[in-house]
Amino acid sequence: MQSGVKVITANVLVVGRKSDEVARATEALRTRGYAASGEISDDDAIETLRNARVDIVVLGRGIDADSRNRLIETANARCPGVKIVEQFGGFENVISEVEEAKNSH
Repeated sequence: MQSGVKVITANVLVVGRKSDEVARATEALRTRGYAASGEISDDDAIETLRNARVDIVVLGRGIDADSRNRLIETANARCPGVKIVEQFGGFENVISEVEEAKNSH
């Protein structure tokens, strides 16, 4: 492996309601080598799930139960084997929780 080349370890979709928190979480994941994207609306997140390979979906605490269920249902239908990380305490622990999800079987 060449020095300085990052290995993409998983494709992660971060969904939250606060754009600044979603941006911080996606940037933190990118610096760790993840291909991360973020969305703040359900429709945009569902569009991403329909058109991209997603390995892990991170759902922020601001997402209500109906939206959460719809996003999980879509993720499971469109992305076989997807892992769901539910962030009820905010995005502060996103790296460790994504790492845990990536390594779970």
